[in-house]
Amino acid sequence: MPDSFSALRIDDLPADLRRPVLVVAFSGWNDAAESATSAARLLCRTWSVKPSRRPISIGVTSLLSPET
Repeated sequence: MPDSFSALRIDDLPADLRRPVLVVAFSGWNDAAESATSAARLLCRTWSVKPSRRPISIGVTSLLSPET
């Protein structure tokens, strides 16, 4: 993988995978009308998927937004 993706670690990547795609959906307050969650659930039902874990940022305790 390119250096720009060094923070992403993929375990057990199938050997026959030709063109992988990573689909990410975030639930919660930023998921207007649960559109991302609903789309992700549909893809999970349609494709053969393997559950993954919740992403974490080690050492990050808060997020700051720039003032507007």
